[in-house]
Amino acid sequence: MRDGDLVCIGEAPKPSATGLQIINDTSGYQYDCPVTGEWINSRSKHRENLMRTDSRVLEKGEKEHASKSRRENLDRQIERIVDRSLPYA
Repeated sequence: MRDGDLVCIGEAPKPSATGLQIINDTSGYQYDCPVTGEWINSRSKHRENLMRTDSRVLEKGEKEHASKSRRENLDRQIERIVDRSLPYA
């Protein structure tokens, strides 16, 4: 206050987000479970399904690493079979 009048000295800080927050439970979770074939369409069903089937979500790059390892293993097996089948010189 100045001279009996209210004076604006800047914007008041915005209140922080406290209390109840509503989160969409269906975003990003729509798939058939590869283990049970059950339709998963919510975060809660996703969590329950992971616990029930003793499963986990793959880490980034884990699928590609497993695929590469399988290919390398298959290549080694093929080389062994070819080596055994060729006559020695």
